[in-house]
Amino acid sequence: MHEGNQIYFDHDFSPELQKKRALVREAVKQLKMKNIRAKCVFPAQLRVFMEDGTKTYPTLTDAKLVLEELGVHACVDERERLETELCRGRWNAAGRRVNGGPETLAYAEIKAFFNTDN
Repeated sequence: MHEGNQIYFDHDFSPELQKKRALVREAVKQLKMKNIRAKCVFPAQLRVFMEDGTKTYPTLTDAKLVLEELGVHACVDERERLETELCRGRWNAAGRRVNGGPETLAYAEIKAFFNTDN
């Protein structure tokens, strides 16, 4: 309350983040139907509480195999899947480093590749 007026605070998530959170919430709903405790944690991570411990997955792409084993169908955003895969270093440039190792794209370069504002 401020000067007799009630003040409300609400999350101001971007449309992209709202979409990701909705996909995680759908997975949580399916897990709960199977009596598996789970929740969506900020920003759009899946936390699953199992008998052998708690596991937090940064993306649904990371949780996909576990969810499939539990009989849960998770809709994974194709853009998120590609971005996750590229950011894990599976994407290599054609050149080579001086020390002979493969030249990889930096995380910022990969994010810029997916930037839709350009």
